[in-house]
Amino acid sequence: MYSKEQQMLELKSRNHLTTGEARRIFSHASNETYATAAKSNAIRDDFESTVDQKIESIVQSLLEKMEKQTLAFQEKMEQSLAFHEKMEQQTLALMKMFEWRLLFKISSK
Repeated sequence: MYSKEQQMLELKSRNHLTTGEARRIFSHASNETYATAAKSNAIRDDFESTVDQKIESIVQSLLEKMEKQTLAFQEKMEQSLAFHEKMEQQTLALMKMFEWRLLFKISSK
C-alpha cells in the first residue's frame, strides 16, 4: 500500500496533477505501475474532455440566457417606442385642435 501511495504522489508531483487526478489514474488501473500510469494519458484526456464539455455547456447556457435577456430588452424598447410615438401623435392632434379653437376665437371676435 505504501509503495502504491508513493508512486501516486510521484505521479502527482512530476505531472503537475492534483491529488484527486493522480488517485483517479491509479484507481482506474489498479495493477499498473508508476511507469504505465505515467505514460497513459487516456484518463487525463478523458478528464480534460469532461471539463471542456462542462465549460462548453456553461458557456452555452450563459449565451442562451443573455440572448433571452437581449430579446426581452428589445421587446420592451419597441413597446416604449410605440408608446412614445402614440403619445406624440396624440400631442400633435391636441395641438392642432387648440390651434383651431384659438383661430376660431380670434376670427369670431
